[in-house]
Amino acid sequence: MDILKKYNNHSMIYGEDEISLDKNDVDIFNNESKCFVFTKPKNDDFKKLRSLCRKCERSKISNVIMWNPTGSLLSKVDEEFLVNNIEKEKRISKRDVAALIKSRVVKSKIKIDQEALDCFSNAIGSSDYSYDVSCDLVELRYRSLLLKCAGKGSITTNDVYESLGDDIISDDNSLFVLYSKGQLDLFFYILNNKMSNILGYERDNLMSKMMNYFEHEIRLKLMVSSMLDSGSNESDIVSEIFVMKKIKTGKHTYSKNQIKYFISIISSGDTKSIKKDSEFKLLAVNSCRKTLRSSANASMRSTHVIFTIMYMANKISFKDFYSVVSRIKK
Repeated sequence: MDILKKYNNHSMIYGEDEISLDKNDVDIFNNESKCFVFTKPKNDDFKKLRSLCRKCERSKISNVIMWNPTGSLLSKVDEEFLVNNIEKEKRISKRDVAALIKSRVVKSKIKIDQEALDCFSNAIGSSDYSYDVSCDLVELRYRSLLLKCAGKGSITTNDVYESLGDDIISDDNSLFVLYSKGQLDLFFYILNNKMSNILGYERDNLMSKMMNYFEHEIRLKLMVSSMLDSGSNESDIVSEIFVMKKIKTGKHTYSKNQIKYFISIISSGDTKSIKKDSEFKLLAVNSCRKTLRSSANASMRSTHVIFTIMYMANKISFKDFYSVVSRIKK
């Protein structure tokens, strides 16, 4: 609707099939105002877009409009032409962040290893659960990282941790994104900073959120492993678990993607051992919950939470976890 209002005196041409360069669609003599609209264009549309943009550059009244393009395509077009963003902010797909930063670093002649590049991309991507991210945010974080490392001429993973660790993560949900993506080093680095820098109710609230997350995940693992063990197929498991809803909100307890993700992991392993391991981990979470509700001092509760999370992340064995927790309770 915004496009129609802005270009209400133009002929709107939609769809790639209707746009033919051979028919001289672009009127370079400015006799007719036209808008060539590409809805959700992808990289495959780049050649046609580039040709149209070059012809429309010679016209003062014809326009090429990309509605909701992929981040990588937008980057390509942006490199060759002046892009006027109708939306309030320009966004890029999180999958394209690493490629964008790599191209920027090459131009600055500063070295960056692939691990640091992946770390930066994952940290940016963990800010929320959306598929894209604000280009302004990427640029802001990249510039602060570049300023930090310009003097030594290289960027390492530790530089990314130090530059982004305290700044980029503004919401606790991002911790769970990092954990689910397997970025455990960055996960524990940020978690340690959070636990050290917040006190009182905020820290208690964070620890409670952590236990809620792991209990949620473990219960799903238990259900999936039990159903696989009993011979249920993937479609039955997804449909049966998906209908479950939270009592207070009425929303679905687990998304279909979550269920499918754990089915893929568990089906490739021994369902009985995974089920047994999940049962032990659920006991560990419940034990930690009791400590959090107790009158134990803050240091003891924080230590219990950290070791519980280390056990959840398979950083320590159940034996080591139990040994440490037993000493804490004494």
